[in-house]
Amino acid sequence: MDQCIQLRLHTLTKRQYLLVYSAFFVAFTVTVVIGAVGPSVLASYSQYLGVEWSATPSNETNRVVFSGRSPPGWSSFSQELWLKCVIHTRHLTPAKQKEQLKFMLRVLSVQGQDASDAWVNLYPGIERFYHARDLKCGESCQQFVVLHLGSVAHRRYEVKFAADDLNKPGLIHNMTFLWQFYSPEFTQMEVWCQFVFIVLTFIAAFQFTRYLRAFSIKEWCMEQKWISFLLVLLVLFNNPLFPLHFLMKQAWGERFFEALFRSTFLCSLLLFWLCFLHAINVSPRKFTTFYLPKVIVVGMVWLA
Repeated sequence: MDQCIQLRLHTLTKRQYLLVYSAFFVAFTVTVVIGAVGPSVLASYSQYLGVEWSATPSNETNRVVFSGRSPPGWSSFSQELWLKCVIHTRHLTPAKQKEQLKFMLRVLSVQGQDASDAWVNLYPGIERFYHARDLKCGESCQQFVVLHLGSVAHRRYEVKFAADDLNKPGLIHNMTFLWQFYSPEFTQMEVWCQFVFIVLTFIAAFQFTRYLRAFSIKEWCMEQKWISFLLVLLVLFNNPLFPLHFLMKQAWGERFFEALFRSTFLCSLLLFWLCFLHAINVSPRKFTTFYLPKVIVVGMVWLA
């Protein structure tokens, strides 16, 4: 291994090591307590649909229609939206039977809060096709996802669900539609936590590089070079662009950079450990024989 520039870490006494580890476990305990007593991650709202008023009077088809708007508690801090469904059958048979459900969707949205604002068809193409779900049904069918919006750009949504040919008439007792979204309280806590972590990481990176600047970069050992690089990536891993998700109507760019920053940091960390463990018994380390194979392997993981 390379001879490293001596840092304060190398001259700590046993008592100082104990204080460092104690501070780490105290900080870890505080984060666990905040997560345990903090707000719930997801907020849920259920809507029930009974067949006595949802089925159309037709001998050819048994159509079930559901129309619901974004639930109470919904705001621009909700991040994502799920609409799930559970079908309850009239025949209480414990044996599981496979059923196929075909349905159509229509998603409307409006940006403003006024009642006079016009609703806009968000995805005009999806209402032309049937969506199929294979379900296992007994006393109730397994829960399935009707709709998932990974990025929320509007203030209000309306989802229209229509299912035809539900096999036997009278088989469906009722349907439970479950709205789920990130609770605004959790999102606010997430924003503050990411801000604190970014500030602490930036301070640590600044202090570490400021101390090493007193020496030539040729005197830095491999671990010190890697730590300087990883601390910069750790700042990006905490996603400084996260607040843009709530300030921009179309936040696809923020989501892209979030995935890019996190995958880059994790792959760089993997590359560091591969180089560090292999360098214990290898010296000198040429780029073509030592680094290049690891870069190719980790690069394939990063691209995947």
